[in-house]
Amino acid sequence: REQAALAALAGGGAQVVLVPGTAPAGETREQWEARYPRSAAAHKVHIGALNPLGGSHFGASYFCGPTGIRLRNLSAHPNIVLSDLELPG
Repeated sequence: REQAALAALAGGGAQVVLVPGTAPAGETREQWEARYPRSAAAHKVHIGALNPLGGSHFGASYFCGPTGIRLRNLSAHPNIVLSDLELPG
């Protein structure tokens, strides 16, 4: 379902997609962190992957570019994610 939504958004011209949510049951933090760079590359969009903080959530939000590279967090604050997205034209 998520991949179909990303494909539809990218096909409609989206350049940046924010994906808020938690990891599915049984998915490790490492699996969750690897999922969105692959999706960004497959759909050629920037993705902001947002995981809640607290409770059973690991709170590891980040951006990745359309080549699948995870972007550097430019924020000095541990609870803020800030990245420089280079959008075409």
